Formats: sequence, structure tokens, C-alpha cells
Amino acid sequence: MYGNQQQPHPGNPYPPPGGYGPQTPYPQGGYPPPYGPPPSKHGPLLIAGIVILVFALVLAAAWILLRPGSDDPQANSPAATPAEPTPEPTRGTYVFVAVDDPCALLDPTTMAPWSPRLDKQPRALSDKPTYLGGGYLRCDADYVAATTNPGIVLGGPSLQLRVDFATETTTSTTLCEKSIAGNLAPPSAKVQRGPIPGLGEAASFIHEIQFETPHVENYDLYVRDDNVCLTLRAHLTSNAPIDRNFVQSTFERQARAALNKLRK
Repeated sequence: MYGNQQQPHPGNPYPPPGGYGPQTPYPQGGYPPPYGPPPSKHGPLLIAGIVILVFALVLAAAWILLRPGSDDPQANSPAATPAEPTPEPTRGTYVFVAVDDPCALLDPTTMAPWSPRLDKQPRALSDKPTYLGGGYLRCDADYVAATTNPGIVLGGPSLQLRVDFATETTTSTTLCEKSIAGNLAPPSAKVQRGPIPGLGEAASFIHEIQFETPHVENYDLYVRDDNVCLTLRAHLTSNAPIDRNFVQSTFERQARAALNKLRK
């Protein structure tokens, strides 16, 4: 009735696998042929390349491990920059690390005759010992003005304390000579210079009168002792005349107090 088409099996309403009509025969064994492209002709070449690459890597690793000097980590590292020489600790009576804050060297009563109080917080500066030098400690303190003259505006007094530490190549004598040379006050009737006996190994002062109404004066004190040079620079203002002897005794006391705090 339907030509060459196969009829469904009795009792099975579904057509046979592959539909009706001519069927492609399976190969012997009853399984369909495998899917995918035919085997590549380049497979053996790819495998040979991988083997050669692995062999080359093994040879390279063996050469790195077995070459001369491979046991010395310094020999395999890039050349390092030579480290700066470590400075020798300061040798002498005084030490840089004796105080944490350079402003602790200042006696708060030193400037009381010329000012009632500080104008602002003192500024501490320091430079630690290095292979270039022995380092220094410094404190700058500004005070409110006690001078009151109509029509004249003056800044308040100030005090700077600095301690320079010597090294084996830079002595305390050289440091003090450099500090004294930094005072450019020209010799005149208003500038006095002289030694201060009994303070350190050697001490001197420079006293300069800038104005007399009101009184404005500068007083520098230099102390060399063992491995330090201590410098005090005071800028003083006052309505009354300033007694140089009183100034000198006041700052001598301040210098001794600072040196005592720096002793070992």
C-alpha cells in the first residue's frame, strides 16, 4: 500500500531507528563509526618538539646550579652600593643622646629678667652624628617683649642654644672658631669681646649694643670643653640699661647647666 516503506511492528506505534526507508548498515560489531576528524599527520612532530623543549629546560637548570660560584649568594646578586661607614660614637665627656629634647637644655628662668614669658613654643632642632660630622643639638626660644615705649615697636627677646659635637677630624676648637667667625659685629665702641675664665677649657663672649633708647643688645657666649662647643646667642630688649656683668653671669649659669645635662 505504501511502496517499499517498512510497516511499523505490530504493537509498536513508533517507526524503527533511522526512520523508514533504506538504512545505513553498521560495521561489523554493531557500533557506529567514531566521530571527529581523521588523525593529524603533525602529531609526532608536536610531541618531538615538546620533548626537545623540556630537555633544553633541564639542561639550563643544571647549568645554573652547577656553574662555578653558584654556592655564593653574593656572586649571583647584582653589585650592591657600598654602605656608608658607621660613625664612631662620640668620645669624650659629653654625649649626643643625653637628652631627648634639645630644649630641655634651656633653663626657663634664664630670660626672666628681660621677659615675663615665652611668646611661643620653643623650636628644637638636631642633627644626629654621621660619617660627615658629630651632630648638633639646638633650641630656639622667642619671648614676649617687656619694653613699652610710645611710638617704638620692638620684637621680644630671644635665646638660641646650640651644642656641636666634635669628631676625630673636627675638634671642638675648630667648631668654636667657626661659631665665633659667624658673628659679623664689626669692632667698635659698642662691641666688646673678651675671654671668660673658669668656664670649660676656654670661653669667650661678644657683647654688642645696638640701641640705647630703648636698650637693645646682643650677647653671644662660646664655650669649648672636651668634645663640644656650646654657643648661646641672646637678643635682649629692656627699658632700663643692661648690665653686661649681670648678663654674663646669667648666661654662664645657663651654659654650665646645659653642659651638666650632657655629661656621660
